[in-house]
Amino acid sequence: MKHEAGTILTRRQFCRLATVAALTVGSGVLAFPAAAQDAFPTPRLLYPESSLEPIISAQTVSYHYGKHTRAYYANTSTLTTGTQYEKMKLRQIVLATHDKPDRRSIYNNAAQAMNHTFYWNGLAPLGGGRPGGRLAELIERDFGSFGRMSEDLVVEAGKVFGSGWVWLAIKNGKLDIMRTQGAGTPITSGATPLLVIDVWEHAYYLDYQNRRKEYVQALLHRLVNWNRVTMRLDRMRKKTTA
Repeated sequence: MKHEAGTILTRRQFCRLATVAALTVGSGVLAFPAAAQDAFPTPRLLYPESSLEPIISAQTVSYHYGKHTRAYYANTSTLTTGTQYEKMKLRQIVLATHDKPDRRSIYNNAAQAMNHTFYWNGLAPLGGGRPGGRLAELIERDFGSFGRMSEDLVVEAGKVFGSGWVWLAIKNGKLDIMRTQGAGTPITSGATPLLVIDVWEHAYYLDYQNRRKEYVQALLHRLVNWNRVTMRLDRMRKKTTA
């Protein structure tokens, strides 16, 4: 049995997908709780769903995390069951499938699961402000100022046509702002992501409708967890110097 571009489904995978479809008829979203036996259970949020208000409403988090994010993890578990990818980490799956058209469904769901957790973990109820330390130095060096970097992120987010992501990433020792479409991620081009903003409409439409710029500005000024972004940079530097 085949599913999208020649991906082979086992009988077990087909039955699980059929069950998902039956559970979600009428909802318009593939969404269901991660089962205990799933290879890729959805990580818990680091904060209550209502704690990002008023920037992101509890209703948006409930749909975005509770339905979309969970669905990507559940689908990844389903699609990788019985395959060579079943025991891999999400990052390994993404790198192994991003250039394989016959594994597009696996790539899309694994990358979206990974991207979403990276997004959620980069936010905090008392976020915002400005970074310090080495990250602040790199921002000053590569963008001229924190204000300029923030402006560039907002501009690049506005250039994403349709659904996608805007990233602060580092490659060859230099910070850069990158745009990706769909499930795209900088890791497939050799860059290390430090921060991501989700600009799929489901991330902001309930709260901001078509005002994507306002949503991105609000995240940057009031929700980004710069301590975690700095930790990601420090972790990358330790790996490169080990």
